[in-house]
Amino acid sequence: MKNTKKWGIVGIVSAIILLGVYACHVIRYQNAFLPHTTVLGVNISGQTPQAAAQKIKNSLNNNHFTLVEDHHQIAHFSFNDVGGRAEFQQVLTKLKKQQNPWTLVANQHEQISKKDLNHAIQFQPTQLNNFVTKQVTAINKGRTLAHNAYIAKENKQLVIKPAQDGNALVASKVVNTIKNDIQAGKTTINVKNDRITPTITANSSQLRAAKKQMENIIAENDVYHINGYDINITHDQLYDWVEYQHNKVGLNYDKVYNYVQSLADKYDTYQKQRVFHTTNEGDVKVSGGTYGWSILPKAETKALIKEIMKGKSFARTPIIAGSGYNTDKQDIGNTYIEVSIKEQHEWYYKNGKLIMDSPIVTGKPSNGDATPTGVFYVWDKQRNAVLKGKNDNGTPYASPVAYWMPINYNGVGLHDSPWQPTYGGDWYKQHGSHGCVNNPPAFMAQLYPQVAVGTPVVIYN
Repeated sequence: MKNTKKWGIVGIVSAIILLGVYACHVIRYQNAFLPHTTVLGVNISGQTPQAAAQKIKNSLNNNHFTLVEDHHQIAHFSFNDVGGRAEFQQVLTKLKKQQNPWTLVANQHEQISKKDLNHAIQFQPTQLNNFVTKQVTAINKGRTLAHNAYIAKENKQLVIKPAQDGNALVASKVVNTIKNDIQAGKTTINVKNDRITPTITANSSQLRAAKKQMENIIAENDVYHINGYDINITHDQLYDWVEYQHNKVGLNYDKVYNYVQSLADKYDTYQKQRVFHTTNEGDVKVSGGTYGWSILPKAETKALIKEIMKGKSFARTPIIAGSGYNTDKQDIGNTYIEVSIKEQHEWYYKNGKLIMDSPIVTGKPSNGDATPTGVFYVWDKQRNAVLKGKNDNGTPYASPVAYWMPINYNGVGLHDSPWQPTYGGDWYKQHGSHGCVNNPPAFMAQLYPQVAVGTPVVIYN
C-alpha cells in the first residue's frame, strides 16, 4: 500500500516536471524557430526571424561557390561576385507564423516556397551577367560552338550545311543555373547542361522546305514597268536578297530598299533639272517646280518584298506620287504651256503643234514678286475666282478674275487681267503682278477651255 502510494506520487511529480518542460518549450518557441528548422542548409533552430535572417545572409556571404562540368571545377566565385543580395526577414517571419510552438519539432512541410526564395535572394543583373560573360568567354576558348544545320550560299547555289555538336557554354543558360542553384541552397553548381545542343539537322523537313522556297524565289522572272521602260530583276539579285534567318525565309530589307532607291534616283522626274527646247531661245536648263513624279521607296520596298515572297514571276509598276507619269518614256511631253519671262511671252502647244500664243505680264521682280521658274502643272481650274493677297504696302487686295489656273501651292497661276493696259516688253518690271502670269482677257478666254488639268507649264528666264 505504501509502495503504491509512493509510485503515485512519483508519477504525479514526473507529470508535473514534463508539463513544466513542455511549457518552457512552448514559451521558448513562441518567437523562435522550432528545432530542426533549416533554410538553405543553415540551422536556424531557436532563433528569431531577425537573427535567422542575419545568419543566413552571413552564410551566403561567406560561402564559396564552384562551377563544375563533367566533374571538373572550372570556376570559383563568391555571393558578392555575382551581385547577390539576401533579405530574409520578411519570408522568415512568414515561415515562423506557419510553425506551431505546441509541436516539438519543425514540420518538414513547413518550407519556404520557391517564389519566396526568389524574393529573398536576388541578383544585380548587370553584375551577374558581366561576371558570367567573362567566365564563359574564358572557358569557351578553344571549345567548339555547336550550331544547327543551316542553309548556305555557295557558287550561286543553296546548300544545306549539317548541324555540329560542340562543348561551348551558353552564358544565358549559366546565368539561370547559378541563380536557381544558389536559391536552392547549392554551393556546387553543375553547368554541364548549359551547352548549345543542335535541334535542327540536315534532314529537317522545315529546312528542306525553306531551301525549296528560296530556290523558287531565285527562279522568278520579275520585271518593272517604269515610264515606258522595262527593268528586269535578275536572278543574281534575287539570290543576293533572299535569306533564311530565325527559321524563316525572307528578303534582306536594306538590299531591296537600296535597289528601289536606285530606281528612284534614275527614273524620278520630280525636282530634277530638265533640258527644255524653247520656241526662240534653243535649249535651256530648267529646275524646280511642282511637276514630276517620284517612286516612294519605303512603300515600294514593302510592296516589292511582299510580291517576291509569293514565289511567282510578276510584272509591276512601282508606287509613285506626283504628276506627269506616263508609259511612253516622256516627261513633259508635247502638250504644254511655255512661258518666257525674258520675252514676256506665252505659247500653248498641243501634240507638238503651236495652238496659240500671246504677250503676257509676269511678276514684278523689284519687289521680290518675280514669277518663279521651273516646270509646274495646272492642278486645278476655276471660273470667276477672287484672288486675294497683300499689296506691297501691306494692304489687302481682292482681284476678281474670269479664268483661274493655279500652278503651284503658293498662289501662283495663270489668269486673265483686265486691269493691265498693255502686255509684253518691259512693262512687267514696274507694273508686274504679285507673281502670277497675267494674260490678256480675250486670249485667256480662248486658252482656258483647251487646257486640261495636269498640263505642264514651263517657265524660264
